[in-house]
Amino acid sequence: MIRKSLGFRSCTFQPATLAPTGSSFANTQCVITGWGRTTGGGSAAQHLKQAYITKITRTACNSYWNRYGQTITDNHICVFEASDPAGTRPSACNGDSGGPMMCGTNFQYLAGVTSWGVSTCSGDLPSVYTRTSAYNTWIANN
Repeated sequence: MIRKSLGFRSCTFQPATLAPTGSSFANTQCVITGWGRTTGGGSAAQHLKQAYITKITRTACNSYWNRYGQTITDNHICVFEASDPAGTRPSACNGDSGGPMMCGTNFQYLAGVTSWGVSTCSGDLPSVYTRTSAYNTWIANN
């Protein structure tokens, strides 16, 4: 836990609130940000990128990833925008790992941390995030 005031002086930047334990955000629009590649095999972004994307259920995510031998657990959150055309869907990409997924009213909760997804960065499969609320006790104790 940060014990010293960080002195935020901008209305643009502010500390994130960890998502409450047990929060779902299923079928909720979230925002993801990162400095990673903008296309598979491409260069890193020159400016911070963001995308609005929908959090999907673990069951829905497993329906995509199980055929590739991956299992999504309660420690994961998946996002996927199936309404966009294939190949143009927003997703995390190489270099975005560790970046935030913010959900809730005004995106005030840090719901996830970018973990992994499809290497082509096409968004054709859900992007997978570490569910921060699964680690709230560990975070509080460390």
